[in-house]
Amino acid sequence: MVGALPVGHYRLQKKAGGSYFRPIAVNADISESDMARVGEAHLRRVLPNAEVVKPGKAPRTTAAGWEAWPAIIALLMLVYAAEAVCSYVLNVLRERKKEAEAQNAA
Repeated sequence: MVGALPVGHYRLQKKAGGSYFRPIAVNADISESDMARVGEAHLRRVLPNAEVVKPGKAPRTTAAGWEAWPAIIALLMLVYAAEAVCSYVLNVLRERKKEAEAQNAA
């Protein structure tokens, strides 16, 4: 088991328990981990072309129109049922043809 390492320090090795490892350091931007609320002034400085929208004034967030997947599933079920009926009918016709050929050959 590898002991705890300082934040941003990792060991690369080929497989667990392997003897060779290479230490690497990843110094990510600490502002990416900051979960504090961002003020409007900071947001405008970081994203100058962004539009700041106040709560309650946001554009519509629900999907418009209808979802296609129920119609697609229904269509697939109809196609499957049609295939099953066609397969049954064609199998019955093929069996009747075999029986007729067997009677004619006898």
